[in-house]
Amino acid sequence: MFCGNSGCGGCSRWCGHLKEYDQTHKNAEVGYWIGKDYWHNGYATEAALAVVNYGLEELNLQRIYAHCLSRNPLSGKVLAKIGMTHEGTLRQHILKWNEFEDIDLYGVLRSEHRLGDR
Repeated sequence: MFCGNSGCGGCSRWCGHLKEYDQTHKNAEVGYWIGKDYWHNGYATEAALAVVNYGLEELNLQRIYAHCLSRNPLSGKVLAKIGMTHEGTLRQHILKWNEFEDIDLYGVLRSEHRLGDR
């Protein structure tokens, strides 16, 4: 986990991490969270890129993927900025606050990503 505050007892600024880490298939999902007071400062890009680079360099993953709500284009922009490709949309895939939401899927393969170069 990469955090933008001292300690990680509850990230109040920004935080990025790998989840759903699958050693057998050498893939993982990247996730990040940015405190509202810190939006529009590049922290999401910084956190996500650090995690992707760590997964590909240190863990030798083959693929890293992410998803975001389709109605959140800024999150999709972050994923594209760090070199991920939009792979598709899952329509009405999750129920959030009593509304079905579409999810955009993004991914990057080891062979497509120039480590640390964004």
